Amino acid sequence: MAWADLETAIWSWVQAASGFAAPQVLWSNQQLSAPEGAFIRLQIGDVVALGACDEETQTTVQAWATGAVYAVGQQVISGATLWVCSVAGAGASIDAPSGQPTADGYTWTSQGASAGQEITIAELGRREFTLTVEAFGTQGQEAGNSSPRAVLSSVRRQLQLPAVRDGLRAAGLVPFDPGPVRDLSAVAGTIFEPRGRFDCRFYSSEEVSVQTGYIETVNATGQLVSPGDPLSPLAVDVAATSP
Repeated sequence: MAWADLETAIWSWVQAASGFAAPQVLWSNQQLSAPEGAFIRLQIGDVVALGACDEETQTTVQAWATGAVYAVGQQVISGATLWVCSVAGAGASIDAPSGQPTADGYTWTSQGASAGQEITIAELGRREFTLTVEAFGTQGQEAGNSSPRAVLSSVRRQLQLPAVRDGLRAAGLVPFDPGPVRDLSAVAGTIFEPRGRFDCRFYSSEEVSVQTGYIETVNATGQLVSPGDPLSPLAVDVAATSP
């Protein structure tokens, strides 16, 4: 998971939906003392792996080909160099990758020698976590549209908006099962403090990858045993090298 993108997407949704100023929406343990006035606190719980195991995929990097169409992030091999597309052209790729923008509109970035990087092995896992959203009000905000319960109801309700869900989805997040908004108002010291809270579960994914190369040489030694054969056992010593 890209944690910076994930946290930014969640924070942006809550801040916009609540209408609070940016300093009034913070992550749990982000600062030692609570800000002045009403504020919202966010906390991500344990990240749980879904399924018995993650999914493994293997992708072989293809050689660059004239007339092919490439997308940003796609890798190719050209001239014994591994290239990644950083700017996609409007159509087919005509000019071989180089360190400069090509006439066909593509820009390629060198990733070094292609040897040893021809294969990408990736592990993709589905994840689930619970986000806790807490709102704290001040005296005079016990009821009405400024109460923590009303603010959180708006934050929760805006999860249904396509624009909000698109923003979360762009960060790899799928919200589901938003819980009820609970009124947790209580006396803090000698002051009544309005509070509210709701939990929402999210699906996400986590991926790690490594690049490796082809097996160049295989050496095998052993014995072939054939009962009753006077030549048995026959010693075997084989070496195979890829072209």
